[in-house]
This record gives sequence, structure tokens and C-alpha cells, in this order.
Amino acid sequence: MKSKMLFSVLLIFFKIFISQGQNFKPSKEKLYQSMTGEVHILTLFVDTQNNYWEDDEKEYYKKQLAKSQNWLVEEAEFYEQELEFNNETFFVDNYETIYLEKVRRGDYPKRTIAKVMDELGYTDLDDFLKRNYFDFKVQKLKLLLFVKSLDRSHAYNSFSNSDLDISVVYCQHSNGMVTDHYVISHEVLHQFGAWDLYHGQSQTLKNAEKAKEIFPNSIMANTFFNKNLNVDELTAWRVGWHYEMGDEYMDFDPAKSRGKPTANEKYKRKSKTGKSDGIKFDLKNLRRKKKEEKEKSNN
Repeated sequence: MKSKMLFSVLLIFFKIFISQGQNFKPSKEKLYQSMTGEVHILTLFVDTQNNYWEDDEKEYYKKQLAKSQNWLVEEAEFYEQELEFNNETFFVDNYETIYLEKVRRGDYPKRTIAKVMDELGYTDLDDFLKRNYFDFKVQKLKLLLFVKSLDRSHAYNSFSNSDLDISVVYCQHSNGMVTDHYVISHEVLHQFGAWDLYHGQSQTLKNAEKAKEIFPNSIMANTFFNKNLNVDELTAWRVGWHYEMGDEYMDFDPAKSRGKPTANEKYKRKSKTGKSDGIKFDLKNLRRKKKEEKEKSNN
């Protein structure tokens, strides 16, 4: 009897660990995955209705991508994490140039993925994965689109109802600034759950000022004018590089800035060592909170 109860408790703990380890909503295809280990990258260049890539331009952004990946690996090492980018997995398609009439902020990500797969000659995403012998539920795949257009680069991940995490990187910002390796790194971090820390949709002015004070060199705050950037401890926590984060940092959750309830307020992290094996949940307190929530919903 005692062994069955112990097994039940351990099972509950395991489920909570998997579902709440990153406080991030899993997609239908896979559980949210931390920015560690081997990450497979499919990089494509996108010609648009009025703009076409030149060979020298493509070479420049390939170098910026390599610089971005090297920088991210070094930042991961600072947090004692191993990270490797694999750009060779999809050798047939990698660095191909495809045509999409328009690629705009706010485009439905699933529709964008469908168009990309069609341009590459695949029926859909499943066909692409099957023909490349890629296990999407185990291996980590990110899609990077370099678009020959001016706009604000952005990313879609499983929180955006996307089946595949996409970074859309424009050759230039709408303000005319040329995209560099920091911009690419900023968007890749978004694919793993990083929050924007500048004033805008994700952060109030008060929060942005607080973030600037605490994390003056955060890559998630500003990538244009500060060239001494790093991955701050909040962002490192978001992408799975460490598991110890003070409760005060929950104020930077974009859901709170938008006035929506957030799962981050429901669960508290406790760490034994501050390293990746240091998560410990108070199951008794968690059950009590769930009970209180259920009673409130019934009233």
C-alpha cells in the first residue's frame, strides 16, 4: 500500500516537472524543449514581391548566423550548459532561396509553415519530417527565415499556436538599421521562450525601466545601440540554462503586462543547487492551491 502511494506521489511530481519545468505551454507536436544539447536549424532565404536576395547578401547573413550561434554557445557555457547548433541535418534544403509574396508581422504561423513546405516541394510539415527521417518529438528543430524586406524581426513558438518554432529575420529593421548577429540571437532566444524586456507589447514602461536597471546589457532589452550584450539571468532561466529565479522577476511575465492571468504566478520554484537538476516543488502547497482554485470556480 505504501509503495503504491509513493509511486503515485512520484508520478505526480514527474508530470508537474514535465509540464511546469519551463512554465511554457507545450505544442501539440512536442513538449517545450530547453536551449541545450543539439539544436537542428533549417535556414531559408525568402525573396518577396519586390525584393530579391543577391549572392553577396546571402553570404553576409550566413556569416552573421554563424557569429550568432557561436555567441549563444559561449553564453550557454557561462551558465555551464552545453549547446550545439547543427546546420547540416537538412543539407538538401538548407540555405535554399524560396519565394513568398509577402511575409509580415502578424501572419498566421501555420499558414507560413504550409507555404514554406510547399515551396520546398513537400506536402506539409509531416511530409518534410518523414522524408528527412526527423523525430520531431525527440529532436529539436528551429526554422529561420531570412526575408529580403524591411520590418521588425520576430519569432513564433508553441505559445503562438505554431507547430514549428519560426524566427523571421528581415535584412533591415523598419528604422533602417541593418540586421546583425545580435538580432538573430534575440529571435532564436524567443524560440526557446525568452521574454522581450523592452517597452512595448510585452513590457510596460515601468517594467522596461526596471529591466534596464537590473539587466543593463540584456540582449532581450536592446540589440541596436549596445554592443556589449549578454544573456541575462532571467532569460537564461526562461531558456532552461538554470532553474533558480526570484519571485520578483515574475513581474516581467508578458501575460501580466497585458493584464492576463499567468501560470507563472501559480507555481513557485525552489532550487537546491541552482543548477539544472535543482527543481523541487512543494506538492502539498500545490494541491492546496488547486483546491482553492476549484472552490472559487464552483462558487
